[in-house]
Amino acid sequence: MNAINAEGSLPSNLGDLDRLTAMLMADNPNLRGEIPASISGCSLLYYLDLHSCGLTGQIPDGMITFGVPNYVRINLANNELSVDIPPSIGVRYL
Repeated sequence: MNAINAEGSLPSNLGDLDRLTAMLMADNPNLRGEIPASISGCSLLYYLDLHSCGLTGQIPDGMITFGVPNYVRINLANNELSVDIPPSIGVRYL
């Protein structure tokens, strides 16, 4: 779903998608708002690509606890997110 001209924000109940394994929504500059904290409920999510969207705010602390350890790919580049990296990410994820 890259560059599909998505508009609005990520739903606050995104974490209800507990069988979601990959989310590719890159290059949608009108996709705005924060990454919902509920994303930590996506326990099978191992690939998240939201680069070049209009996302703001902080990276949710619980976000990096999902997925299979050492096999998580996350691309949040070119957004307006806080530069604070949550402690839960740890060096092994960088």
